[in-house]
Amino acid sequence: MAKFLILAILTIAMLVHLWVCAVLVLPFGMAEPGQPHGWGPLAVFWAIGESCWTWWKFARGRSDAIPTSTRLMAAAAAFLILLVGDASAMGLSDSNKWDAAAWVGGLVAIAGCRASRYLLRSSSA
Repeated sequence: MAKFLILAILTIAMLVHLWVCAVLVLPFGMAEPGQPHGWGPLAVFWAIGESCWTWWKFARGRSDAIPTSTRLMAAAAAFLILLVGDASAMGLSDSNKWDAAAWVGGLVAIAGCRASRYLLRSSSA
């Protein structure tokens, strides 16, 4: 039951994160004058990869070796950090700072996913 709850929490965070990533990458693909250009989508795509890897570590990880409270704490950390990063990225995109929004959203998601995987790794050591 606890593993199902953890995966449900992370799946909700992943779906919201994928939606925000799609919104952040959309202006970079438009071939019109005045649209943003740069390396912002790289951070967004890397963040998508990190969040998918984090979800996979929770879904297929060594669930016996890690206490349920630690898994819940790591999942909650990933959930909250992803939502904070997505909210700040959407706030920046409202003011037409698309490149900064992509970098902020991507880097916060990368840091949050790595922190939650670190919590999982450090508890089993």
